[in-house]
Amino acid sequence: MHGTADPGRPVHLHVRVTGSPGWRFALLMRDHLRAVPAAREEYAAAKAAWAAEHTDRYTYGEAKEPWFDAEARAADDWAEESGWRPPE
Repeated sequence: MHGTADPGRPVHLHVRVTGSPGWRFALLMRDHLRAVPAAREEYAAAKAAWAAEHTDRYTYGEAKEPWFDAEARAADDWAEESGWRPPE
């Protein structure tokens, strides 16, 4: 993960190796949230709640983990049902 040197313009850039598990998950989650409106709405609501409840990035990051674990399972189920595959 990379950031920026300009404090007025925060950037969170995640770099993943093509074909790695993190690469697959990033693409899968993106496509799952695009395809399933209820999942997308749940994520938006969860992000708002985490931001309201956690004032620092460390506790915010920890609070997200259970949601991401559940999203990984839901997205994998969706991928199997829909025939989703990452690009080659």
